[in-house]
Amino acid sequence: MGDALTIKAVKTVVLRIPLVQPVGDSQNMVDSWWLTVAMVETARGITGWGYNSGISPALKAVKTLIDVAIAPALVGCDAFRVRDLWNRSYYDSHFTGESGVSFQGVAAVEIAIWDAIAKCQCQPLWRLLGGSGPPKFPAYNTDVGWLSLSTDQLVEGAKRAVDLGFAGVKVKVGGENRSYDYARLKAVRKAIGDEARLMADANCRWDLNTALNWARGADEFDLFWIEEPLHPFDVRGHAQLAKQLVTPVLVGENITSLHMFRDFIAAEAVDILQPDALKLGGISTWFEAAALARAYGLPVVPAVWDMMQVHIQLCATIEHVLMLEYIPWLLHIFKTPVHFEDGFLKIAEEPGAGTEIRVDALEKYSVQ
Repeated sequence: MGDALTIKAVKTVVLRIPLVQPVGDSQNMVDSWWLTVAMVETARGITGWGYNSGISPALKAVKTLIDVAIAPALVGCDAFRVRDLWNRSYYDSHFTGESGVSFQGVAAVEIAIWDAIAKCQCQPLWRLLGGSGPPKFPAYNTDVGWLSLSTDQLVEGAKRAVDLGFAGVKVKVGGENRSYDYARLKAVRKAIGDEARLMADANCRWDLNTALNWARGADEFDLFWIEEPLHPFDVRGHAQLAKQLVTPVLVGENITSLHMFRDFIAAEAVDILQPDALKLGGISTWFEAAALARAYGLPVVPAVWDMMQVHIQLCATIEHVLMLEYIPWLLHIFKTPVHFEDGFLKIAEEPGAGTEIRVDALEKYSVQ
């Protein structure tokens, strides 16, 4: 039996990364991205890095949960027992809620443990988890498609992204009226041509009737999917919508439960699954969601609340990924950031999960 990878300490820090330009969708305006970073230090001198992130200073609550409810119980444990540690961490903290802060805290620590394990084995995480080749995925660009952009800015950014080799662009919809959305989509489709993929994301803005009417009028734009048209927990509404549309429906970014993914699939309420490891409690649970999709013949396009660093590793180990989302807000803070090259997202083949944050970024963006 190999030597244990004993956890010596779990430390946390909260970061606030201002955006170069505030952006908005149908629900939110965002001027900065927040992270709660977990650093799992081991007796071998290896430190694993994990994090959870979002648009709110409420990420400070995740730090508190890790500090008081998760970290003390992990000291002295063997990091190689990661699944057992996940169960222990979750069930020790789930009284704060069956999802939300509990899952966010567990996810940050579990990702850090996997990073430590991969470093201990001198392997990138994707190879440790059984991936057959270096991560390389066609990418679609979300950062050019914000609802807060003018139509001219939207069109210019979308054309530039496709010219650079992106497989497609995602446009935020749910504006002041359907005509406004349609005019913007029509302009983007004309700019990027018929071959590039065009997606629309309503960010849970509509009720069922609004979504039906909107989608029926959008057929001319040949959308690759409509994302989160309704409240993210409305299984029945999504089922009714999906049955009446030709355009695929994508959901999952805000789903925090495997049981809900199961219910969406059983109700035929989803065509493409969008699981996010940070929302689902970590890497182990993400694989269970991906396996559910595989069992029912559904493709996966993960959300990237991690800003691509973790999901590119995970997607290299499964076969049913369509694309990866590109949002470049945090590339400058990571030691080995994902990079876009020749139409694909790639990551360096260094040991670990790609989650280690630069020392200068920690110093610059740390908040109390």
